[in-house]
Amino acid sequence: MHRPNSNKTSGFRTRVQFGLGMSSAIPGRPTSGPSGTSLSRNVFGDPESRHAVAPEDGTAGQERLNNPVTVSNVPSQSSSIHAREVATNDTDEDEIDPLEAFMQDINGQVQAAKEHVKDTPKSNYGELDDNDPLEHYMQQLTGYGNESTTQDSTVQAADANRSRHTTTGTVDSSADELDSEQLASNYPVKKDVEPLAAVDHSSITYLPIEKRFYAEHPEVAAMDTAQVQSLRQTSRIQVRGANVPKPCTAFYHFGFDQTLVDSLTRCGYQEPTPIQQQAIPAALSGRDIIGIAKTGSGKTAAFLLPMLVHLMDQEKLKKGEGPTGLVLAPTRELAQQIQNEARKLAKGCGITIAAVYGGTSKMDQFKSLRYGTVDIVVGTPGRLIDLVRMKATNLHRVSYLVLDEADRMFDLGFEPQVRSICDRVRPDRQTLLFSATFPSKIERLALQVATDPVRIAIGKLGEASADITQSFYVFTNGTGKWDWIQQQMPTHCIEGSVLVFAGQMGT
Repeated sequence: MHRPNSNKTSGFRTRVQFGLGMSSAIPGRPTSGPSGTSLSRNVFGDPESRHAVAPEDGTAGQERLNNPVTVSNVPSQSSSIHAREVATNDTDEDEIDPLEAFMQDINGQVQAAKEHVKDTPKSNYGELDDNDPLEHYMQQLTGYGNESTTQDSTVQAADANRSRHTTTGTVDSSADELDSEQLASNYPVKKDVEPLAAVDHSSITYLPIEKRFYAEHPEVAAMDTAQVQSLRQTSRIQVRGANVPKPCTAFYHFGFDQTLVDSLTRCGYQEPTPIQQQAIPAALSGRDIIGIAKTGSGKTAAFLLPMLVHLMDQEKLKKGEGPTGLVLAPTRELAQQIQNEARKLAKGCGITIAAVYGGTSKMDQFKSLRYGTVDIVVGTPGRLIDLVRMKATNLHRVSYLVLDEADRMFDLGFEPQVRSICDRVRPDRQTLLFSATFPSKIERLALQVATDPVRIAIGKLGEASADITQSFYVFTNGTGKWDWIQQQMPTHCIEGSVLVFAGQMGT
């Protein structure tokens, strides 16, 4: 047989130029030519460039550098002849390209599949997924919208679960197996929080507690009745109750340990205020207290300092058992203020303080109570009730209960919630109630939640503090207030901290 010229054979290659620089093997089709020549297909380029035969002159190398090329085999004698025939027949535009026919067949199958999807009705599951969560939530609030059967059953199950938790009085051990995210999802945000259900305290075994820690200082014990009355008149202290301790005029009279003394010095306390002079000895003696004092009179330290002494003498908490001290406040801002002051005073005492209120992550608060060791909880009634229902705590270890600004809590409509929380705490607890005013409803609450309380009133009821300067400004237009704040803010920030109260959150 005639052997082709070896130079021409070695210089000839069948190659295909790819638009993306990649070669692709077509599924279901052979990857070699009819005579063993390996062929690659250009599935992205135009039909005229699918088969490109390299010239046999010296320009072949330059063309390979300028264009992405797939590698094919050097043909044998018979494949070289066939390749030349393919290159010649490529110029014939009437020939049907097998690759083009294959791709047309694939496109037809894809189009048929799309038509089938359009004709298939959506399932209920798909409809639920397409619903906007916010729209669905608002529809449930307003009672409008067409929920599917699946949604109705889900809402009914959640309502049943809430009802079950509402009627449950105690926390059982099976709560440890519940998932925290599932618990949070069962309790949607509600403006009106239902009070807690009553519990049978006779069925609960409480740990014994100690409430009396006060030892009268010799200087205080040396005061006679006339001196005590004179001191109370000077400080405008009015007391009512049996066996009320004498007031103290210095912090060392209270008998605090060195850790608390250092905290008082660090926080800048020099001498007790009138409410502190009388309330701290009474609280350290284990007495329940009704304190009536004006704003800015030092009520916070009056109940926090005895609380720290009380907590350090109780049995150590285990994870999930806390808190031992509970402070209820009407607003988030007041709860934050009490928490900050408690942290300053408790520094070095090894006591953990947590605040629970709306506007922050409920799940984070749940985890800190359920899986941590929290000695003091400061919170608003609504959020605390939510966490109790979620079984973050059962309040069994609470032995020191404080109601701060009880009159404001009642004004905000929290009376049923406050009463239900007090009923959940052990009956032999120590209760302290502080208020700027003392209306009849506060007096009725005090008689129900406190046992043989000492009533301490400072000055006249409802009187503003002399330590606070109040200034009033009237603005005739809506922008005047904002302009005034911008002008005065630099001066106030230089003098100290600034707290701005707003009626609503901006969008």
